[in-house]
Amino acid sequence: MKFYLLDADGSSIDYLGNDSDYPDTEYFKGTYEKNLSAGTYFIKIVRGNKGGKYTFSVNEKPVEISRATIKSVKRNGKKATVKIKKVTEASGYEVVYSLSKSFPAGKTKVVNTSKTSVVLKKLKKNKPYYVKVRAYKIESGYKYYGDYSSVKKIKKK
Repeated sequence: MKFYLLDADGSSIDYLGNDSDYPDTEYFKGTYEKNLSAGTYFIKIVRGNKGGKYTFSVNEKPVEISRATIKSVKRNGKKATVKIKKVTEASGYEVVYSLSKSFPAGKTKVVNTSKTSVVLKKLKKNKPYYVKVRAYKIESGYKYYGDYSSVKKIKKK
């Protein structure tokens, strides 16, 4: 079987492969990501001389979410409290903290919207940390992220 992605007028957008490209599976499985604008599309499946078209549509409804901001950061020994300014359309927040300002190995804490503060524990004494936050929204089973806030420094103590 061969798989094609077609636009509304039937012209081919992409060749998705065939079932021999996926020898470990009985049927074609997997995900396909491509930025498609709103409209109707078809997946055409061809097996030998027979084939069929399966319709699906894309609704362009951009999910917008505001940038989260950090209201304050206070440190007390090995703990720090980060307060987040509430984002009305958010389903939750991700707080990322690290010893490096570039966050190569940052740790992430997820906070739901019922709380607008998070306590970071087990911080190393006498080491400065950096923290940033972003809001996310869950819609139709997908998680959409806002931009990260500016980076704040958690002073050493």
